[in-house]
Amino acid sequence: MWWVIWILLLVASGVYLGMRARGLWGHAKRCGSELAAAQRSLEQVQGQLEILGERLEEEKKDAMANEKYEVVEQLEKLRSPVEELEGEAML
Repeated sequence: MWWVIWILLLVASGVYLGMRARGLWGHAKRCGSELAAAQRSLEQVQGQLEILGERLEEEKKDAMANEKYEVVEQLEKLRSPVEELEGEAML
């Protein structure tokens, strides 16, 4: 009769381990999909930062051409934070 208890314990532990493995698999799948979504968002942010950097350079050139040196100075102050954000987005 003791062998029945052992078999029941083995079956119960197998069911428990199977449930834990299935839960782990579900977490891994969700983590993967969240990671993919975060990667897409990061790529969008990087694209927007590139556009912003290009736009700043264009505005700076226009301001220089129109001899608006105060605007050029302000645009140069903006360039540093944009470059910092680009660097952080690359990490």
